[in-house]
Amino acid sequence: MEKINIIVDTLEQKDFFLFRYYADVIVSNEHLKTGDYSIRGYTDRITIDRKANSGELYNNFGKDWKRIKAELERMRTYDAAYFVCAFPYDDLRVFPERSGIPKANWKNLVCNAGFLRKRIYEIHEQYTNVEFLFFKDKYEAEDATYKLLKEFYISESENNV
Repeated sequence: MEKINIIVDTLEQKDFFLFRYYADVIVSNEHLKTGDYSIRGYTDRITIDRKANSGELYNNFGKDWKRIKAELERMRTYDAAYFVCAFPYDDLRVFPERSGIPKANWKNLVCNAGFLRKRIYEIHEQYTNVEFLFFKDKYEAEDATYKLLKEFYISESENNV
């Protein structure tokens, strides 16, 4: 069985997606210029940026917007670019509930649930190759990340035969 070498960005949380239950995966921790996960040999063609909760999206779409916008511009050149959200889309409807943002800080929030959904729509319209995918929890999101990377790797291997 050929193994897929998944690269995890050195800035990614060390315990989020470990890929330990996949016998065909080798994990390497290296700096990625875009996203949190990619495949050795294809780091400029496929990228996956993981989002833990709607609070992380809130920060990305607010105070970190300039950095995220630059990342989106880089993603524009990729064959496959994803934001894998380890929380259900419904969390964007009830934001800031289940966001990970302490309730005491909710009164200081400058964006609401509608803004987060609108920003995702605007990103989808402007960056047509970038997909937002939402999952029940981090385990389902990890499995989806594995499948996206594996599918890309197999497709590229078949095309290069």
